[in-house]
Amino acid sequence: MAGDSGSPTVRRRQLGGLLRRRREALGLSAQEVAERLLVSPAKISRLETGQRAPQQRDIRDLCDLYGISDPAERDALMSLVAEARKLGWWQEMDLPTSAYVDLEGAATQLGNWETALVPGLLQTPAYAEWALLSWDRRLTPDQVEQAARARRRRQERLTGDDPLTVRAILDESVLRRMNGSGIARGQLEHLLALSELPTVSIQILPYEVGLHEAVNSPFALLDLDVTAGGVVFVEGLVGYLYLEKPEQLARYREVFQWLRNAALSPADTTVFISDYVQKLR
Repeated sequence: MAGDSGSPTVRRRQLGGLLRRRREALGLSAQEVAERLLVSPAKISRLETGQRAPQQRDIRDLCDLYGISDPAERDALMSLVAEARKLGWWQEMDLPTSAYVDLEGAATQLGNWETALVPGLLQTPAYAEWALLSWDRRLTPDQVEQAARARRRRQERLTGDDPLTVRAILDESVLRRMNGSGIARGQLEHLLALSELPTVSIQILPYEVGLHEAVNSPFALLDLDVTAGGVVFVEGLVGYLYLEKPEQLARYREVFQWLRNAALSPADTTVFISDYVQKLR
């Protein structure tokens, strides 16, 4: 799967960014645009932030308002509309985190900070099943299998033609929480194998670091292309947050860099995990 994989979410974000910049260049506010098109300001906001799948009629009206008359430019925008309305493979599975899976498939780089679980991209099938059931015991066997299949599909990005760059920082508790020596050994050996990939970096943050700003706040930091920007994904018990304001991204990047500096180096992490595997044996 390629870096943007025709991602509908990314296409919406790209289209929205282009429209926002055109509006701002004309000195128009979202309120003024909404009044001229007889729509709500919220609709303009959702279009510009990529939260709403655009209709061709919406883009036609905005092109007319913004003075976009060049046929090639209008056709390019309409092509983005078509891409933004396509369904991805993940949508057929009705995944609760389909928006995240879409963004992950389009990302060029992923930074993961985890305090309890191995990130989904790095999980073995046995660990994934255990993690899913531990996270939500209400899941049916069919739901577990569907989520596991989605994980396997996502993991193709680690070794495909355009591999995703992954920088994962795991709190030491991630290792300690593994349930069952068989699952733990297999998962840890899998982490060691993945760490040999040139695009995967794994670091352990040891207990000795003590308390810090992100101790109870795991997150995923996704870098998209220049026009689509970046997104921070925070998963909670009853919902998900997608943070993308410049100040939010800057704050999470600052914390992630601190975590990278405080954690064991990738080489020392390999030694740490290898020693732990030996203890399990």
